[in-house]
Amino acid sequence: MAPYPCCNCIIASQVARFGSLGSTAQNKVELQTEHGSPETGAAFEDTELLANLLSLSYEPMFAWRLDGAIRFWNAGAERLYGFAPDEAVGRTSRSLLQTEFPIELTELRSRLRNERSWSGELRHVCKDGHEVIVDSRMQLIGDDTVLEVNRDITARKQSEIAGQQSEARLAEELARSKLLHSISVELILEQSVESLYQKLVDAASIVMRSQCASMQMFYPYRGSAGELHLLAHLGFTPQAAEFWEWIGVESYSSCAAAMRTQQRVIVSDVEHYDDLVGTADLAMFRETGIRATQTTPLLSRDGLLMGMISTHWSEPHQPSERDLRQLDILARQAADLIERNRTAEALRDSEVRSRMSASIVESSDDAIVSKNLDGIIQSWNKGAQRIFGYTAEEAIGQPITIVIPQDRFDEERMILTRIRRGERIDHFETVRQRKDGSFIEISLTVSPVKNIAGKIIGASKIARDVTEQKRVREQVAILAREAEHRSRNMLAIVQATVNLSQSDTSEGLKHAIEGRIQTIANVHSLFAESRWIGAELSAIAKQELALLQGERSARAN
Repeated sequence: MAPYPCCNCIIASQVARFGSLGSTAQNKVELQTEHGSPETGAAFEDTELLANLLSLSYEPMFAWRLDGAIRFWNAGAERLYGFAPDEAVGRTSRSLLQTEFPIELTELRSRLRNERSWSGELRHVCKDGHEVIVDSRMQLIGDDTVLEVNRDITARKQSEIAGQQSEARLAEELARSKLLHSISVELILEQSVESLYQKLVDAASIVMRSQCASMQMFYPYRGSAGELHLLAHLGFTPQAAEFWEWIGVESYSSCAAAMRTQQRVIVSDVEHYDDLVGTADLAMFRETGIRATQTTPLLSRDGLLMGMISTHWSEPHQPSERDLRQLDILARQAADLIERNRTAEALRDSEVRSRMSASIVESSDDAIVSKNLDGIIQSWNKGAQRIFGYTAEEAIGQPITIVIPQDRFDEERMILTRIRRGERIDHFETVRQRKDGSFIEISLTVSPVKNIAGKIIGASKIARDVTEQKRVREQVAILAREAEHRSRNMLAIVQATVNLSQSDTSEGLKHAIEGRIQTIANVHSLFAESRWIGAELSAIAKQELALLQGERSARAN
């Protein structure tokens, strides 16, 4: 027996009359309208059987009036939605199941009246709160009753959605892989370094799905323990770019923390990061609209810190491991780029220094020569040509002994022995021989030359012509001795003058001494006027007689 004979009979009779599900058995059911007909009993039994089948069907079925009230609710509907018949009958399906229609309800009713059927996907909420997606088929039975048959397709739809999401992820992964590959290609090609830095920052933002990103280079010799310099950024305000242009280890940003540990630092919410509380960095994060940040160190293949690459989000965020793995690929490329540019800059600086050194060497007045450990000349500057007389073409490839007198060959052997020991020879004064055979006095400084591995491979010599300096020193010594001799003679003369001077009074003695000293000074002037060649004897005698006459006059008085 059907549990709800009244409703079942209504539905079964309507189905038997108009047909609803395409069933041959249902279409053959036909009720007689004449009361008491011989066939009435058999028809009623068929109707009751059909009602039982509908009620017990596994397929969720329910009937509702066009005005909304549910009139029939079978076991399949109870199994799917969780509502018992007494909970469902009398309520509207759209309120009971919180139905989401793909079209307006008024349009659905219009189609049912005009076309007497509708099919499509609906979303329902079950009694326990979970959502199901059904493939729904509706049939208008009679003038105001709709039979709705639903099939649960939630698993299929979820599978389709998962497949679509998987395809989307694959497409995204492919796009990211292409992006990383394109950057790899661009890094190989010679392009603007600044442009490449910006492309790496843009790619980091795409890979990490962030609103802002930045890249920095590490300068180890700035500050107390090195500083980070901003190379490129995305989404920073001018104030933020200026604020974070240089970051030291004493800063409170994630970059400083990563610099101290050389490990990735993730701050999923800057508002709940203890190290940022009350700092200017937190204020700048707020001003820039940054709520979460991560910083990944850029390490060379030797493990040296090259810089940082960071991404920033406008909402609290925890990056996925998949995103971080792709960021690590980008970080490897960024580190290689910075290291390559540093190497190129170092080479350029080395070339500049080499050119400067070569220019200094070439323009030096001193002879600057290099030789190998066998004493063979490797380089020869213009100063060497001026001092020794040999051109570079004549000297290079020749033994250094071409400028060493034979009696001083032992000096060269001693110099090479000390150079092999790594010793330096400073200001060694010796004699060398010019191309024309003349000798020249030089001051020699010799230093070891090492290769990149630190092995001594030769020596550099700086020879300075000290001939004139030695001549000047000798002249100074002669003049010093002459001055000393004359000073002693002068003191002896003064002493003799004092001893020879006589007077009865101290004042007279004073005048006598002054007169004799003045006479000596006058004689000295006579010699100076003749450039110390000599003086006329008569002039000297006049000076002396004048002195004697003065003394006699003083005595007479």
